[in-house]
Amino acid sequence: MFKILNRNLYHSDANSDNSDRAKGFTLVELLVVMAIIAILIALIIFAITAARRASRDTARRTNAHSIKAALEEKYAKDKKYPASAGTADLSAINVLIGSSFTDPNGEDARYYYKRGTCKADQTGMYVLRVRTEVQNSDYNSPASCDTGEDFSNQ
Repeated sequence: MFKILNRNLYHSDANSDNSDRAKGFTLVELLVVMAIIAILIALIIFAITAARRASRDTARRTNAHSIKAALEEKYAKDKKYPASAGTADLSAINVLIGSSFTDPNGEDARYYYKRGTCKADQTGMYVLRVRTEVQNSDYNSPASCDTGEDFSNQ
């Protein structure tokens, strides 16, 4: 008798339209949840990628400051900065100053060093530039005298 009374309270036979319907989620509800999850995953991937780029750029700036310190040490010792061909990438800079700096992504062309200014060779000045990923839309091209973040002593 209790079962019948309980059944009659919750499932009246007078309104039996939904009594045959199976319990669960509809296809539309499942698709909406899947779309929301996909959007959240895309946002997370975008945020992680941006954070990695910023991290690599910070490492490049740290390298540039260390290279600058090594150049200043070289100047204090030799009273001139090391000569370069004007297109020195990171591996060439390492040879010039006797160091072993590495780019976080292995892209040596992001660094540019030239003794003097962009137009003339002078022993008491240098140009040091690093092309970062976040600030430059064209971040795949190599650094040059006119591009990249400036770390020069000018």
